[in-house]
Amino acid sequence: MTPAAVEALARNAHAVLGPAGYVFMWTMAATGMRPAELYGLTREYCYPAWPGSDLRVDPDEAERYAEDVGRYGKGEGLMPAVRVERQVQYEGGGLQFFPPKYESLSTLVVPPFLAEMLERLLKEHESRWVFPSISGGNLRSANFDHKYWRPIADGAKADEGPRWPGERLALPEVPALSGKRLYLIRHGAKSWLDEDGHSRFAVESRMGHEVPGVEGVYSSVTVPMERAIMKTLQERWESVPGPHGRRSVGLTPSRLPLPVTQPG
Repeated sequence: MTPAAVEALARNAHAVLGPAGYVFMWTMAATGMRPAELYGLTREYCYPAWPGSDLRVDPDEAERYAEDVGRYGKGEGLMPAVRVERQVQYEGGGLQFFPPKYESLSTLVVPPFLAEMLERLLKEHESRWVFPSISGGNLRSANFDHKYWRPIADGAKADEGPRWPGERLALPEVPALSGKRLYLIRHGAKSWLDEDGHSRFAVESRMGHEVPGVEGVYSSVTVPMERAIMKTLQERWESVPGPHGRRSVGLTPSRLPLPVTQPG
């Protein structure tokens, strides 16, 4: 998975879902969050409000809550981050919150470009969900995999399938993901971290995997490790050329160009 492929997906997603679609694709690629975790991400657990807005439902986590406030958030010396606290699934005929898979609660730092996108996105809509459907509801309820993902990855003819108001042009196929599952973006996110040489413990922790043995007992994710991850993810974003050459953080969802053919 290349940054150019993610950008092509994001542009198609913008045509289908609006700004939320664009930011959804880059958030999944940069964090490796599982689809159900992204569907269930609410404002309380997203930058820039988190960690000050954390619901603090577990009294045994008081020490972590205090540490989070001093380490993450918006402000000088703090790192922008999202908190993976829950996912959404159907049970009893309705959409319910559940802990993430394997109880893998985690904090994921995000690079500057994504922090800016998330902040701007949350100013553009009033839904409780960070990534709402076209109607403002939950993407899980909207059957994202079938209704949205297939035209985003496979392409679509003009006026075919769901579109954000005013978006009716044909969508180009994204060859790297055409016919494939959304979940493969998560796999690509891990490959990026591995290719960039981050520590095994930092990578596995970020992916929500348990690290066995002595390494899992004695290791921890440090601030330098997190800042290194932010740096390499930012560099991947900046490697994607914009319409005027090198990309800038200023090219955010509210000012996106029209979709372009995926460069390969």
